[in-house]
Amino acid sequence: MRIVGVCRFALIGRGDWQAYRDVSDDALESVYESAATELFAPERLEARLRSFENLTLASMARQTDKDFLFLVLSSDRMPEKYRSKLEELCAKVPHVVLRFYPPTDVGSAVIATCNDLNINLSEFAQFRLDDDDCLSIRFIERLKVHCERMRDLRPFAISFGRNLAVSIYRDRPIGFWRYNQAFFSAGLAIRPKRAGRTVFHFGHFAVQRRMDHFVDQSHLGALVLKWPSDSIPMNPDRPGEMYVPIPQKEFSECLERDFPYLIGFDFETLRPTSTNPTSS
Repeated sequence: MRIVGVCRFALIGRGDWQAYRDVSDDALESVYESAATELFAPERLEARLRSFENLTLASMARQTDKDFLFLVLSSDRMPEKYRSKLEELCAKVPHVVLRFYPPTDVGSAVIATCNDLNINLSEFAQFRLDDDDCLSIRFIERLKVHCERMRDLRPFAISFGRNLAVSIYRDRPIGFWRYNQAFFSAGLAIRPKRAGRTVFHFGHFAVQRRMDHFVDQSHLGALVLKWPSDSIPMNPDRPGEMYVPIPQKEFSECLERDFPYLIGFDFETLRPTSTNPTSS
């Protein structure tokens, strides 16, 4: 089965951001202007470009199986300086396709991009990934194995239940964690029942109730950042049972095996200097 991944990078339009809730179509433009102010704040965009380059794109470039597409969907309202930088970064990874759109919802942007590329989504399994998260170098390889197992089922969902997290908050030391949570957004893959549906049409925690599914508990799937711009920041003092702190030595061993592109990367370069709650 063929694989396509999708990443939003400061895409403006109706989505899961709280500001869009209960807003009529006639009132959307003011919300778009507010979204642009927050999404395109220089400090935020520069931090996101660093995470996107060193985590997200690096994980796409280092996959052991490179037979897949990765769609990056962004806003045509992005300032030219940052648009050029995003284009430069995406051009370095051959199987990455970058598109800019006027305000739209992410599902419509995915469908428009696939139509432009003559991709029949019914033939693909889709996965999602945010611009501050990354995947194990064996993610595509393992995902294809699982998709083959599920081939006769439709719809289906696939998730990795064992993951890593790095917490980066002001005035706090960087934290390293095992993140034991299936069906969160990073790396969630589905094959919808019908064409015209994308991985973004489904709440990620709801798919396990709506679809036959498989959870891989034997391999690490993703590494996620927990920082102020995350949609649901964590409290390092009360992280919840899904987060298990691990020593840096164990974290480094995980990087060597599954995330070697992060060996030597200084997570301090992502430390925020101000709080911005807006997610991608």
